[in-house]
Amino acid sequence: MLDILAKLGISRIGKKAGTLLGVDISSTAVKILQLSPSGNKYKLENYVIRPLPANSVVEKNISDIDAVGDCIARAVSILKPSSKDAAVAVAGSAVITKIIEMNAALSDSEMENQIVVEADQYIPYPLDEVSIDFERQELSERSPEMVEVLLAACRRENVDSRVTALELGGLETKVVDIEAYAIERTFKLLESQAGGTAGGSTTEFEDAVLSLEVAPQITPDGRINMQLDIRQDSVAAGSGAIPAINTNQITTSALVNDGETMVLGGVFREKKTTTETKTPILGDLPYVGWLFKRTENASRRTELLIFITPKIIADINVR
Repeated sequence: MLDILAKLGISRIGKKAGTLLGVDISSTAVKILQLSPSGNKYKLENYVIRPLPANSVVEKNISDIDAVGDCIARAVSILKPSSKDAAVAVAGSAVITKIIEMNAALSDSEMENQIVVEADQYIPYPLDEVSIDFERQELSERSPEMVEVLLAACRRENVDSRVTALELGGLETKVVDIEAYAIERTFKLLESQAGGTAGGSTTEFEDAVLSLEVAPQITPDGRINMQLDIRQDSVAAGSGAIPAINTNQITTSALVNDGETMVLGGVFREKKTTTETKTPILGDLPYVGWLFKRTENASRRTELLIFITPKIIADINVR
């Protein structure tokens, strides 16, 4: 069976299968939320926020599982939930998602078996190193016999670290979701409970992606001509409640020999941060408080380098 990753989440809350605690592990804190069904809506029962030790989570990756587990245990002891079943999410940057087309007549188990066999076509990692899941979408516009399938894959270490941290905290992981999809479902739930969209305005979700599209063509002399489209999105700084997305995109072409490695660069990302430190109490005094504060501005610029080694496969044995 495939590891559950993308298709459960908040839609399970309140069903007979049991209520789930929502656990959010950020770079600075652990947040646990407990909801309960109230008629056709949901009621907030309780929530706890506990700060994490510095560098326990670095760039949304857990670096100190014991520290995160201890923080979760402390939060659970305060919350005292009636259920220890929980849902947690991995960062969207750690997940590869792809829409593929499959025969609509296949059952879920048949579809699962076919995905396992063909997984190496869609996932650039060994199958034993990833957790994968899929979800049926809409029928294909090109052919009514085909259905679009959302395939999600995440490095197993990112999933296991969260599951282990929850276990150390006394919780049992029932769902490992993806942040972007969890937020999208939450918004739809809140919108329906509020009686629709206020003021006639609408909000649409758009994925911030890191993608590479390649259109190869073999030349008569045995070389490979590639049309390349690289895209790297990032959330714009200071976007507010509804984030804006910065897109950095490069389209180019390259002619290389069979098996030759080429390096693509020129995709930059700049991150600016502002950190304020202050002396407790004194830093909050009016007029003179600035004497006891210090503000640090930092700027970090990184370049994405992509190594591509195309190879021509002369013969394919079909079994």
